[in-house]
Formats: sequence, C-alpha cells, structure tokens
Amino acid sequence: MSEKFVSPLDPSKYNSPFYITRFLNNPSKDIDLRKWAAEGLAYLTLDADVKEDLVNDTAAVKSLIDLARVRSEPPPPLSCFK
Repeated sequence: MSEKFVSPLDPSKYNSPFYITRFLNNPSKDIDLRKWAAEGLAYLTLDADVKEDLVNDTAAVKSLIDLARVRSEPPPPLSCFK
C-alpha cells in the first residue's frame, strides 16, 4: 500500500499564513523567531491570494515594519585577526 505523505506544515491543515502571523505579531517571542516568520511569509506571498490577505492584515504589516526597524547584531569578523 502506498500512503500519501502529508507534511506537518500542510497549508490546508494550519491555514499557514495566519498560523505564521501568530509568531510575527507576538512581541514577546524571540526576535529570531519573528524574523523566521517574516521569511516564511515572504515565501508564502508568492501566491497572490496570500499576498492580498497579508496586505489586508494591518497587524501583520505593522509587525513587519517594526521588525525591519530592529537592528540586529553585526556579523562576526571574517578574519581571526582583529
């Protein structure tokens, strides 16, 4: 018997854009987790319907703007000599 593989991140199971915005809109979450949520939304918004829903979600758009204002730590030096 051949069973169809169902991904745990199946969009039909979680309504994924809105599942991801739960992490994005929660300022108590770690900043890296919120950045990963923004990256996931960037991928999902390749679908025009998802993009339209995201634009209509003002809380998510405000969270993306706030996240863009956060300064991250500078990357480590590329050389072992300082």
